[in-house]
Amino acid sequence: MNPRWLQRMTGIGALSLGWVAAQAGPPDPAHTRLAMQIEYTQLAQAANSDGVEIRAGTTGMVGGWKVGVVSISRAPQGSTPDGTPANRAVLVVAGYPAGVPAELMLQAVAHDLVPAGGGLHRVLSISPGDAREKGRIAIARMPSQPGPASDQIVLYLPRGATLRLNGPDPHGASDMQVSNWGTDQSVDVEWRPAQFAPQDTDPADIKRAHLQVGSRIEVGALSLKLSAIEPKGVDHPQWLRFEASIVGGRR
Repeated sequence: MNPRWLQRMTGIGALSLGWVAAQAGPPDPAHTRLAMQIEYTQLAQAANSDGVEIRAGTTGMVGGWKVGVVSISRAPQGSTPDGTPANRAVLVVAGYPAGVPAELMLQAVAHDLVPAGGGLHRVLSISPGDAREKGRIAIARMPSQPGPASDQIVLYLPRGATLRLNGPDPHGASDMQVSNWGTDQSVDVEWRPAQFAPQDTDPADIKRAHLQVGSRIEVGALSLKLSAIEPKGVDHPQWLRFEASIVGGRR
């Protein structure tokens, strides 16, 4: 993955047809076509009124933050509890337009909540595309869960995701991940120089910290206070919520 995740992504795409739930037994072609037409209409109406549409390989603005769609793929059959295939998107959410030196790379499926601009915005639909066009995603314009006061910077770090701090130039930036989720409302995090791949990083350059709610650490120019360790929900993974400020004063 190119460390400058967002620099090669430009423009805003349009929403196309999302997936249709698989049915038991061979599908009836006429029924399938009708179901696809109905879902297309519903998704198009939702996107036109409520959603920001972004094509794979491009960016869009959600909550005042830039969201880039790195890739979209169709998950294998049976990957969801009801046995239907789930389209999956790899996203990068960048706070630089709002003056926040942070990027979050994460995976999402339809109905997930994605942090952007301090609030949590719902993924309305994901289409994997086909040989003729790239996949597309629609994200709600308005947050399902609004952010805190406007003078507060909130950053999330989900399980399995990477939070880049003090970029966008990878020289001087750090990539943070959770290395261990404790059972006593504590976590272990580590961060390393962003310009190197993990296998090429000098172990001496990897910083680590054990955090509990209320703990504060400094990573470069950013001060991070762990405000919550939130368990996995129906619409988001397990994740950490930080209150961030610039060392020496809140931005």
